[in-house]
Amino acid sequence: MIRFERDGVAESISAGNGEQTGMKWLADEKNCLLVKEGEGWCRR
Repeated sequence: MIRFERDGVAESISAGNGEQTGMKWLADEKNCLLVKEGEGWCRR
């Protein structure tokens, strides 16, 4: 897990899958980074 501060708010990045991002277009992806629901990135 990577922790950082953004606009005065403590955030963290962790590994996960597309379903955990909460974004339906990434649901089938397996190799993703998550910040919070609705914010994440997946390698395609």
